[in-house]
Formats: sequence, structure tokens, C-alpha cells
Amino acid sequence: MIDNQHLNILGEVRKFKLKMNNKYGLDIHVFVREDNERLSLEAIEACCVRVFNVKFPLLENVDTISMRLRAREYVMLRQIFCYIAVNEYGYGKSETARYLLRNHATVIHSIKVCKNYMFQNHREFTDCMLSVKYGLKKYVGNISENSTGEDNSESDVSIIQHERKDSSIIAQV
Repeated sequence: MIDNQHLNILGEVRKFKLKMNNKYGLDIHVFVREDNERLSLEAIEACCVRVFNVKFPLLENVDTISMRLRAREYVMLRQIFCYIAVNEYGYGKSETARYLLRNHATVIHSIKVCKNYMFQNHREFTDCMLSVKYGLKKYVGNISENSTGEDNSESDVSIIQHERKDSSIIAQV
């Protein structure tokens, strides 16, 4: 993104935040994500596992996508993971395979199977794919619950120096 365009966007975001605060009394936080940023494989996996546990509650003990299960639903979600990681987030086939503890040929096969499912308009596959994509679109990442900031402009060094002065005063008394 061009620097001038980036500054214009940040200015509009600032105006929007001020408008919301003045009109409704809401203090909102806006996160701007660059297009070149991509989700980690862990985030994509977490979304796939979440969708799997919701769609297929009988196999709820699944907590990772790299398990050695051959259940059709599980294999399909692993294939969706490979397709999304490679085609939508730009990860390499070998990189994705290493993450799954598999061979890159598995990733290539998974992508072909996904394309076949899409060509056939497979209902269960389409439902899972849309759910994963929706989950990834909504994914923000881990945000701490304590998002209130402190207005402390002192560096850590000055805080340590203040603590040292306080301890020396106690020692003198």
C-alpha cells in the first residue's frame, strides 16, 4: 500500500472513532491489517478443528489436524486445510506438508480432491469449506481481555531506578 494512501486510511479511521465516541459515547478499537499479512498455519488449523468439532460432534476428541485418522469427515477437513493454506494464503506445498507431518504429495493430492469436490458441488464439502472460510474471515487472533492501556510514558529503566532509590531509603532508616 502506498504510504500516502495508508495515511489517508488512518486519518479516516481516526475521524470515524472520534465520531462514534462523540455521537454514541463508544470507545472503539479498529485494527488495520495489511493485505500482505497472512494467517499462520496454526490459525488455519484452529479454525478447521473448530468447524470439525461443530459439524461432526461424534468425533469431538479431535484437537489437531495432523492426527492419523481416516474418518472421511476428518480427511475432508484436512484436505480443506491444505487447499486453503496453499491456494488462499500462499503457503508452499512442502511447508504445509511439514506442518501436517506428511509428504508434499499428500498436499498435492488434497488440493486435487478439493477441486474435484468443488466441480461436483459436493454438499457436505461445500458446507465445510464455507464454514472454514467464514471462520477465517472472522478470525482476529488472540486479544487479551484486559485491553485497557496505561498512560505511562516512563521507560522501564526509570521505573527500576525509582525502585532502587526507594530501597536505598528503606535501608538508611
